[in-house]
Amino acid sequence: MTTTPQYAVYRSMIARCKNPKHPAWKNYGGRGISVHENWSSFKNFWTDMAPTYQPGLVLDRINNDESYSKENCRWVTYQESANNRRNTKYITTPMGTMPLALAAKKFNIGASTLHYRQNAKVPDNLLLSPPDVRNRFTTYSTADPTTDSL
Repeated sequence: MTTTPQYAVYRSMIARCKNPKHPAWKNYGGRGISVHENWSSFKNFWTDMAPTYQPGLVLDRINNDESYSKENCRWVTYQESANNRRNTKYITTPMGTMPLALAAKKFNIGASTLHYRQNAKVPDNLLLSPPDVRNRFTTYSTADPTTDSL
C-alpha cells in the first residue's frame, strides 16, 4: 500500500512527530505529540484505522493535546478537522458551544462579523443578532469630496 493516500497520511504523521526538520514538527513532535508505539508499523496503523476509513477523509486527533493512537484518532472531513484546531475560536449559541465558523454558517452571519463581535466583547446573547445594515454605504457619490456642499 506504499503508493496509496492512506500510506501518505501515515508517513506524514510519523514525520511530523519524529523529524525535527519537518516544517510542522514544532506543532507536533516539538510539543510532545508522539505516535503510539503500536503504530510504528503501517500494518498496525492500518489494522486499527481501516474499518472507519473512507476516501476524502483526513486523519484527526480527537484531543489535540494527546498523541496519535487508536483511541485518540478518527477519520473526518477536512472541515471537521479545521474546526478541531488549537486556535479554533468557540462561541456560545442557543444550540450549545460550537466553533465560530460553524456558528456563522448555521446562523447565516458572516464569520468576520462574529470575530469582530467576539473581539469587541459583545455579550453572548447579542453575538448572533442580525447585523444592522441600515446605515451601510451602498451607492457611490459623484460629488467632489473636496468641496463643501452644505
